Amino acid sequence: MTRHSGYQYMLRHKEEKFIASLRSVVTGKEPSYIFDYQKEKHYQIWFYNPFDFKYIFIGQENCVINISDIDDEILITQLRKKFEQESQIAPNQGADFNEFLRAIEFNFFADCWERLQKELSQTLRCFLIEYGIIRGLDVNNRLRIDGEKIDKILANEN
Repeated sequence: MTRHSGYQYMLRHKEEKFIASLRSVVTGKEPSYIFDYQKEKHYQIWFYNPFDFKYIFIGQENCVINISDIDDEILITQLRKKFEQESQIAPNQGADFNEFLRAIEFNFFADCWERLQKELSQTLRCFLIEYGIIRGLDVNNRLRIDGEKIDKILANEN
């Protein structure tokens, strides 16, 4: 268990809304998103900042899932306090708050994606990419990746 995994409970209130939105997109019920089945064999989802909770599905027509709440700043403040307390306990671990948030969000996203796949009884290939930095997460394998290497990853799988 990683240091940040204990904070998943703080995002539980977002799970149902997020999974319902994900389900709508991947089952084709979201009219604003068009997946290019001829070209794509995976979902590529981008986000701008950790904990802004706006996810952009890249396709022929992009779609944004927004699960942000008015009280997200309160959540971030609570996390920062807990992070700072833990950093005082173990100060030499080179801790970075944004990396801490990113790790929590990656786990949250991967947990929701995994639950969605179970509900649909289907494997859906997915990459979560941080815009501008082009790094992210191979959601299915829960591995950090360089976003520019997605094609190489997929080629190795086929």
